[in-house]
Amino acid sequence: MVKQSLMPGQSITRRIQEREIVSLLAKPARAPQDYVSGRIPFLARLDRRCLARVKATTLGASYARGAVLFAEEHRPDGVYVILEGRAKLSVSSHNGKSLALGFFGPGTVLGLEGAILGWPYMATAEIVEPAKAAFMARGDLLRHLGRSEKATLEAAELVSETCYFLLSRIKANELSESAQEKLVRFLLEVPGHPGADAETRLKLDLSQEAVAQMIGTSRETVARLLSRLRKRGILDWRRSKIVIRDRAALEKLAGS
Repeated sequence: MVKQSLMPGQSITRRIQEREIVSLLAKPARAPQDYVSGRIPFLARLDRRCLARVKATTLGASYARGAVLFAEEHRPDGVYVILEGRAKLSVSSHNGKSLALGFFGPGTVLGLEGAILGWPYMATAEIVEPAKAAFMARGDLLRHLGRSEKATLEAAELVSETCYFLLSRIKANELSESAQEKLVRFLLEVPGHPGADAETRLKLDLSQEAVAQMIGTSRETVARLLSRLRKRGILDWRRSKIVIRDRAALEKLAGS
């Protein structure tokens, strides 16, 4: 992890004016809401103009791939706002099994629930591609929420939407009867673009390992299922590009 140094005696929150701190929690004019129903594994919160203001008012910190912003069961020290790159939220069991809750891009506010409650983080936030993030200490966050009714309402909306998103993930995973059904439902929820002959083209910037973590299975299982679907002519997979050739057959496998 490589952090950029701050000016002596000057904290991030001191250099972020009141209006800028509100922008860390503010809802943009055109926020993508697809994540609410679990269609995409990203929860983008801030628009480009807002992110530009945040970058202009704080140096933040740069993180290399594999860096951990916070770990589950650790005491919450504050919230992080992803400015560039992506982070993965995951939970794990005592026997080492891991489940990815989502992959989050620029504009995401991470760690808000634990920071407000003062309870240990329930998930681990790990950088999956070189990223930049702004940090707000828990004490500063609580003081700001105490001063601003608008910011308090926005924080409540953020927490509520995050809970809605996670419940949709639990529903998709726990109510599916097989690994194939989980994978098929996941693919059907990814936004796509119509192609030739009623095909649907998906842009999925996730590895097979990442997809496996999202649906709670192994990479080998995902690879085997994708190969089976390809042989049946239902879809084609080339790196991060997926072409659904027979959507009706895919929906039938999902039980929809």
